[in-house]
Amino acid sequence: MKMLGLGFCLYAALAGERKLIEQAYDLYLQKQRSQALQLLTPLVKKKNKQAVSSFEDIAKGFLTDEAHQQYERALTQKRLDPQSALASLNKALAVEPDQVLVLCERARLQIVLGACSAAQKEVLPWLKTYEDLAEASLLRAQLAKCAQDEFPTKFDVKGPLAVHWRILEAQRWLHLREHKRAQEILELNRRQAPDFPETHYWMMKLAGTDRILLEASAQNYLKTCRQLSSQKERAYSEEPFLCRRSQEVEAELKKLASP
Repeated sequence: MKMLGLGFCLYAALAGERKLIEQAYDLYLQKQRSQALQLLTPLVKKKNKQAVSSFEDIAKGFLTDEAHQQYERALTQKRLDPQSALASLNKALAVEPDQVLVLCERARLQIVLGACSAAQKEVLPWLKTYEDLAEASLLRAQLAKCAQDEFPTKFDVKGPLAVHWRILEAQRWLHLREHKRAQEILELNRRQAPDFPETHYWMMKLAGTDRILLEASAQNYLKTCRQLSSQKERAYSEEPFLCRRSQEVEAELKKLASP
């Protein structure tokens, strides 16, 4: 009877969790995304897998075609025309002001445009709601680095965005002049994601007077940027400066070629 009682309690708890998740989706469909996420947050803190998945679905979902289309337009514009991309994202946010993919993309563009402090002030309030999302956690660290030149104390190098966290960690070790540690991290990134251009950029910055490493890293950066497919560009979209440093890298190669 005791075991039966425990089983019933477990069943009741699971049923209650499922009901909360269903209620969250109902709120989302009623365009009450923030309330839906607040409802799920306690379950997410408990690492409930279904709740974690639902939280991500609701945070990243688009409720309108207009917002989705503006977001997609911004993704095609952002590398060559960040100002136009920012305008498209602002149009998307006018329709869906709490859509996390749009919010994160806009903050990354503000980093590129040098508006780090402004982006940080805008971002911090909504980051509290989305702090359990991998993208939001990374963005918080990127903004701190950009706005205050501060590095996080922990780097999520085992999560889904590990390649981006390693870039931050390598920058930290370079800042501390621990070049061997930086090189180890970048080499790991290169082995695990050889087509990620930013690893080669920071290998170039690490090279110093090593002309062979500098030239090889610079060439690899330009090569991986040229070969970057639209699918891969989207996969690496959490890097604000993805393939934006080609002119700097080409200038380094010209210096090497000079007598």
